[in-house]
Amino acid sequence: MTYLHKSRLSQSRLTQPRLAETRLPDQIDAPMTPRQLATLRTLSAVAYQPKQFQRDLTATEAERRISALKAEIELADSF
Repeated sequence: MTYLHKSRLSQSRLTQPRLAETRLPDQIDAPMTPRQLATLRTLSAVAYQPKQFQRDLTATEAERRISALKAEIELADSF
């Protein structure tokens, strides 16, 4: 009986929509938040990549660039 419960729980997790799918279209293309703006500005300066910072990015694009810059900085610090 416990096995069936776990199986159903796993199945319900698989059928739940992902976060991006539950957002409204205007929330997906929302402008980046002030926190993202500050983080992107700082990370682009630290990574010596000023072209990565732009004020008119969407929140999704800003998050993508923040993740890429963090990975690049982490890689550079590993040497």
